[in-house]
Amino acid sequence: MSGKAKNKRKRSQAPVALVYFATMLVFLAVFAVFAVFLIDRMNSWNKDDGGETVSLVQSYNTMYARVNSKNVLVDLSLVRVSPEKNQIVVTPCSAFTVSVTDGASTFREIYADGGIKRLVNAVEQTFGIEADYYVSLENSAFESVADILGGIVYTPPEDLYYLSQENDANDVSYRSGQAVSLSGREIRLICQYPVFSEGRGGNMKFLGEVLYQLVNGAFQQKNITKNNLDNIYNIMTSNSDTNLTNNAFKLHKSYITEMLGENLEPAIKLVPEGTWTDESHFTVSDEFRTALADAYEKTEAEGEGISSEEGEG
Repeated sequence: MSGKAKNKRKRSQAPVALVYFATMLVFLAVFAVFAVFLIDRMNSWNKDDGGETVSLVQSYNTMYARVNSKNVLVDLSLVRVSPEKNQIVVTPCSAFTVSVTDGASTFREIYADGGIKRLVNAVEQTFGIEADYYVSLENSAFESVADILGGIVYTPPEDLYYLSQENDANDVSYRSGQAVSLSGREIRLICQYPVFSEGRGGNMKFLGEVLYQLVNGAFQQKNITKNNLDNIYNIMTSNSDTNLTNNAFKLHKSYITEMLGENLEPAIKLVPEGTWTDESHFTVSDEFRTALADAYEKTEAEGEGISSEEGEG
């Protein structure tokens, strides 16, 4: 190729490179303007009316589904953690609750037929809430977490008796009006055995008392709880069907750790109300759905966040 031809090609490529370079500069300039705008907006979002920096802490809801060794749904718990209000709403749920998705199937039947994701949808539709996270708990995990949190002290409203067909260690025998300290195993047995005169409704109410005491008890032994948060997460999610990732847990751990330093008794207990048509079918009342929605709304943040200096009680 001659020298003239080479010079001609170099001259023809120069304008193309110049146009490309100019385009890149324009793009970078536009991107920089957009980035500055976005940062400015985020700073304004993160300030309250007085100009103080706030933390955008969000409430979150978790559904815990307890399953036995045969993967049969035993009961459920809904837990709403509201760091911005320093409150935790606990709601026990019977596995025999009738889902509004078809008006006939119970949560236990839905779980057996479609697994935990179908169960989540049924729970959300039935109670009118959103479950951000779900965790399936084996009996051993349930017992271990209850023991770490210190168990509960319970005064039975009536005599509670049950003789196990499998193992004497599974027998239940408690006197009415006599306070007893219950371990995780003892709690589990009372939750699932037919020991209450009102039937499964009594089991559901007992589970509500368990959740209420375990949460408040965890905050009374705050140092033990704080040191065991990682352990509790690992126990709950081991062999579990869950969408509670380690990254999500780390974020929630920071919220809980901050709440533990506030000397709180944050639990609010809401036990479902409704109608038992028989021992295997419980229909949640519209009034309870409204009450639950109101409770969840009251634990929402007022405005866009809470001050980094002090939060809402």
